[in-house]
Amino acid sequence: MINRKYIVLCILIVSIIILISNLSFSQELPRIAVVGITFTAPGYIWHSDSPLSQGATELMINALLETKHFRVFERAKLDAILREQNFQHFPGLVDPTTAVKLGKMIGVDAILTGSITNISFKKSEGIKIGPIKVGKSYAKVVMTIRIIDVTTGEILFSTVQEEEASKSGVSGVLPIPIPGGIGFSHQEAVDVLSAVELICN
Repeated sequence: MINRKYIVLCILIVSIIILISNLSFSQELPRIAVVGITFTAPGYIWHSDSPLSQGATELMINALLETKHFRVFERAKLDAILREQNFQHFPGLVDPTTAVKLGKMIGVDAILTGSITNISFKKSEGIKIGPIKVGKSYAKVVMTIRIIDVTTGEILFSTVQEEEASKSGVSGVLPIPIPGGIGFSHQEAVDVLSAVELICN
């Protein structure tokens, strides 16, 4: 079985080569901006300004920085420009036309956009101690990722990745709501972001 991370690495390398060729053989690393990772999964729709979406976006930015193949546009500065220019918070994957407009505005070579398209949860039975049950929760996340060339609007890279994350959890207490999302407990949000981190890495 071919390693998924190897496949993703190969596609990223191809994307980087294409981006560098668009820079007229410049020695500088390609400049990329990550537009907020959104949630469009049925029953879990959040825009890019929600705390959970921002957490997923930070994970993607960190993953790009760790490759040392990109110069990543600062997210706080990007958010400020979006507000200043009256860009709406994106409800899903950014289309090529919007990516071209945004990319030229902020001076980057490419836009990375992503969306969580499916989320499912399950829990193990665990061990019951009085009114408290100690067990594991699982979150399976499906995520679409695209890199768009802002010069041509061409989609340089597109992939759909799926990961499942498991964390030990304690039930029997009130769930901690996550701002920006309805129906998520704190543990479920942790599991979702853990799965996103696996996808990014």
